[in-house]
Amino acid sequence: MFDVPRPHPVSVSRLKAKNDPFDTLVWWKDLDTPLTIEEVTEAVEQGCLQAPDSTKYNEETRCSRKKHIERVAWLVVHGWDRPIHIDVGVAGFSDPTWLVGDGNHRLAAAIVREDDYIEALVSGSIARLQNLLEN
Repeated sequence: MFDVPRPHPVSVSRLKAKNDPFDTLVWWKDLDTPLTIEEVTEAVEQGCLQAPDSTKYNEETRCSRKKHIERVAWLVVHGWDRPIHIDVGVAGFSDPTWLVGDGNHRLAAAIVREDDYIEALVSGSIARLQNLLEN
């Protein structure tokens, strides 16, 4: 019988130091430049919110900059109940340049909200994740 994976609290500030969706072009198929915290804050203030849908992102479901901003803004206001997914790779074999496999909008919202922690399902070793975030 397999253990059911459980989420772990991950420091938002440490994850941001490695993978900042406001500093790196995360949604590269849709955007030319990263979103900004100011764009998201403005959307929140204006009530321009787009609830995330269950559509899996692929080539056919590309989003506009406005939609990405409004999705993050919605998450800032309403929160979320799903953990993000982090893949730390395998020591000596693969060192991922971007750790967040699913949940970049949630991470961006956590940064805007200045959350201390975000829940994450981690593929790989928790100790490796801690090591990656500390260095």
